[in-house]
Amino acid sequence: MHWQTHTVFNQPIPLNNSNLYLSDGALCEAVTREGAGWDSDFLASIGQQLGTAESLELGRLAM
Repeated sequence: MHWQTHTVFNQPIPLNNSNLYLSDGALCEAVTREGAGWDSDFLASIGQQLGTAESLELGRLAM
């Protein structure tokens, strides 16, 4: 039996291979505002590692 339904179009784009730190403008601004901008390079590096497809899949599997 095949059921007709609606098209789902309001889904976010996948985050695969994105920098989770640099893509979060509010977080970047808060880090700078609160005086931790000196660590932005490290945070960007971690954000890149955590934003890989592999890391995101491991997080999904851990749920």
